[in-house]
Amino acid sequence: MTAFGIFAPAMEYAIDAFQRSVLFWDVMRQRGNQYREHMAEAVPHVLDYKAELVVDGGTLERPVH
Repeated sequence: MTAFGIFAPAMEYAIDAFQRSVLFWDVMRQRGNQYREHMAEAVPHVLDYKAELVVDGGTLERPVH
């Protein structure tokens, strides 16, 4: 038997839960840092892509704005 005897599965579970909680809080810390960097920008843009005008609705016979 292992060093913990019948409590070995419980110890494995506790160790796994601890490791997962450390990883979770590390991800939360990184996300918080990203959020602060984003909010520190002068005008934070969420959508950043180039757009191309296909059809202007105001130039059609019946405006469709």
